[in-house]
Amino acid sequence: MTSDTVRGKAFRGQFKAEALRFAWDGSGTTAIEYAIIGALIGVGVAAAVSTLGGAVTDLYGTVVASFS
Repeated sequence: MTSDTVRGKAFRGQFKAEALRFAWDGSGTTAIEYAIIGALIGVGVAAAVSTLGGAVTDLYGTVVASFS
């Protein structure tokens, strides 16, 4: 065996070990779950603002008119 073959086998073994470690690591899963929850909250806030936007504008107009 040449030294290139030995290094290639060592690299493949190390790559396989790192790939398995990455596959079993749960911290990435938690980050993805938090990102999904944050996105859902953002969609909810956007829906609420678009639904209530006109009513809030009218309310502020009424308050401003009462002080005039």
